[in-house]
Amino acid sequence: MLGGLDAAVSKMPWSHHTRVILHIGDAPPHKHLYSSLNDDYPDGDPNGLTARRVFHKMKTKKIMYSFRKITEYTLQMINVFQHNSEKFLMFDVALDNNPETLLQKFIKAVTSTVISSVSLNSKIASTKNSLSIYSINESKLKVNPREPNWADLPILNGLILEYYLPINVNEIKDPEHFRKSQMNSNTFYFKIAPYSFDRSAQHSAFFSFDMNRTEKMVLKKYYNGDNSISCHYESSEISTIAYFLAKKFNSACEKNNIKKKISSFILELIWKISLGTTIL
Repeated sequence: MLGGLDAAVSKMPWSHHTRVILHIGDAPPHKHLYSSLNDDYPDGDPNGLTARRVFHKMKTKKIMYSFRKITEYTLQMINVFQHNSEKFLMFDVALDNNPETLLQKFIKAVTSTVISSVSLNSKIASTKNSLSIYSINESKLKVNPREPNWADLPILNGLILEYYLPINVNEIKDPEHFRKSQMNSNTFYFKIAPYSFDRSAQHSAFFSFDMNRTEKMVLKKYYNGDNSISCHYESSEISTIAYFLAKKFNSACEKNNIKKKISSFILELIWKISLGTTIL
């Protein structure tokens, strides 16, 4: 296995900015360090190849590594790999009797890895960030799909910022309507999970609780960067326009007895006073 990974890293040209190794495995490499299985080479690779050396080469060439776990035999190997490298994406693609289910697992794993690589490289290029693709990716890998115990989390103080709903199409075309100084603001108290429950190429999604209305909600935060706040404002502006147009469309359908309806909502900006960050 280590020989195969080393060959992929060393012998491939890797000329494109998006560099991804998708490793699918059901067993670990040779050496008792990686598992307690019977091994004809308990001391590892005869040529002295180690995971540390292989992952150092990956990092030097800015290759994103991700692993697809088929069996539990690779758990010890995964721990060793993560100890010798930056944290990496891992997916469970345990064999399934239904080939369609297995195919969907592979598609999800592959697309998620490629999208993450493209997104991170775009971020590095756009912000002229000197950090590696690995160091930026580490903050994105902290994901917890479980809803937190709200009683254990502190109440945060912030402001909700939102654009006024346009009255007509002319206001949509008027740049003055979407100036930040024209936004409406209200005091807001909320709780938010320490880690996101999901992420995309652009932002992370967090479980949160609206203390004003005593109801659960979802907050989305763009990944840190020079243009993250601008992205929040842009999304809020787009959602406001979409909401206005959806209402007009629904009203026209109702008047003409057309049974169609568009669901839409307004995204609000939340300025978290206690931490000085913006969350959508």
